[in-house]
This record gives sequence, C-alpha cells and structure tokens, in this order.
Amino acid sequence: MSGVIAVDPDPTARERALTHGVNLGSISGELPLTRAAEAVERLENKTGDPIRLILRP
Repeated sequence: MSGVIAVDPDPTARERALTHGVNLGSISGELPLTRAAEAVERLENKTGDPIRLILRP
C-alpha cells in the first residue's frame, strides 16, 4: 500500500502550517476519524490518486 494516513489531534495544525509557509499540496483529503476505514480503502485502491490523507478526531 502506498500513501500516508496521518491522525492530526490539533484541528488548527493545517492553518498554522500554511501560516508558516509549509507546502501542504500533497494532502489529498481530510476525513473524520470515524471514516478511517474509508481512508485506508482509498489508499489501497488508489481511489482519487491519494498521496496523503488527514484524519481529524
């Protein structure tokens, strides 16, 4: 399986990263933690050409 799933406990992390000039272009999507199984399926099946999916608590 290629791709990355990251669990981000801080909902403001994306905004802070953008403020500090971090390139978030490789984030393919953000899903609630309750949809973790869907995120794994998207990576396994390469649905939507995912690179990195962020799971929010």
